[in-house]
Amino acid sequence: MIVGTLLIEIGIEDSLNLKDKRRILKSIIERLKNRFNISIAEVDNNDIVNYASLGISTVSNRMIHIDSVFDKIRGFIENNFNVYIIKFERNIA
Repeated sequence: MIVGTLLIEIGIEDSLNLKDKRRILKSIIERLKNRFNISIAEVDNNDIVNYASLGISTVSNRMIHIDSVFDKIRGFIENNFNVYIIKFERNIA
């Protein structure tokens, strides 16, 4: 069993208050869960209006599969949401 973890820090351009941030993050989190069958949660920077840290994990029997999923997640976020990626840190063990 191989476990992959991913930390994504994003800037949220359309967030003017915490309510906006929660709405945007809820959409991102639900769409990623449904599309990629991953575990995901906001893990830090909860009170910063235009910044979020997301923790993601997945399990597979092949490293290359986890790496591919993480690459697809990055592309999906960049192409489908009005956010920008600040940090994309993966760990596969």
